[in-house]
Amino acid sequence: MTRHQPPADHPEDDGPPIMGTWNRLYILVMVLHIVFIFFFYLITRSLS
Repeated sequence: MTRHQPPADHPEDDGPPIMGTWNRLYILVMVLHIVFIFFFYLITRSLS
């Protein structure tokens, strides 16, 4: 039985489109999440 191989232009282990590795992308998402929370905290404090 032959094994199915994906086309050469679509390898199975594609990396993320930005940041190079999935770990870097996850770190970016977490940092942005923290920044947004802090930003909304500051807005809440200034408008209350």
